[in-house]
Amino acid sequence: MSNDRKVEMYYITSFKQFDRKVYQLFGKKIGRAIPFKSIAYFIIIAMIVWILRHIPLLNLVFLKVPFLVSYLLTPLAGSYLLSDVESEDRTVLAYLRSMVYYHVRKMRNKNFYRGNLVNKPQVYKVNGHASLSADKEASEEYKGNKYKMKGLITYR
Repeated sequence: MSNDRKVEMYYITSFKQFDRKVYQLFGKKIGRAIPFKSIAYFIIIAMIVWILRHIPLLNLVFLKVPFLVSYLLTPLAGSYLLSDVESEDRTVLAYLRSMVYYHVRKMRNKNFYRGNLVNKPQVYKVNGHASLSADKEASEEYKGNKYKMKGLITYR
């Protein structure tokens, strides 16, 4: 008798993942560990700011921002915020892309249901309670939607 059964095993994928940190700069202790990815975000944002300040015509907007704000405060704030974003072991770009797609779906009144893109419901109803639905027959002077209550409101 052979044992051909398959057993599904679950494990934590990021259990032994260590975040590299910097404890000193130029031989001087800084008092607090700074994650390496925060330093990388700082350098990338500073490069983007430098590029934006040196593109002709576009730099007219960015040259009005003071030097210290654009080269120090903006990269510091951006790296602080980006290093704090950790959700479901995704990268920052994957997180921002999903956030943008969510807001685009929200503007188009679409939802995901069982993996399919469907329209948002127009009538919200809970059994045994009042329901709220959009009235399609709007009056002449008011062009927006009218709402009307159906059913009974009960308190227990």
